[in-house]
Amino acid sequence: MKHEDKFPECYYRVKTSDVLLPLEKENAIVTDKERLDFLQKLNDRKRYTGKVVLRESTKGRGWRLHETTHPGAVSSIREAIDIEMEGGNN
Repeated sequence: MKHEDKFPECYYRVKTSDVLLPLEKENAIVTDKERLDFLQKLNDRKRYTGKVVLRESTKGRGWRLHETTHPGAVSSIREAIDIEMEGGNN
């Protein structure tokens, strides 16, 4: 499968990295759905666990949306966000 088939045309592969970044185009509008789909595709690669959690830092250093072995982690980016919006896994 070609790169263009995997991701919307508003993304490109950085030559020095395996991370996809938004392409700066005149009048390009990236939707929230595209952003979430992009994060889901990154997670679907299962570079670590393929499971994510959205939570506040246990050390008080802000919040995290990350791939993890943390209890309560799920395979869906959207589900991880929904869980935190509903009060988290606590």
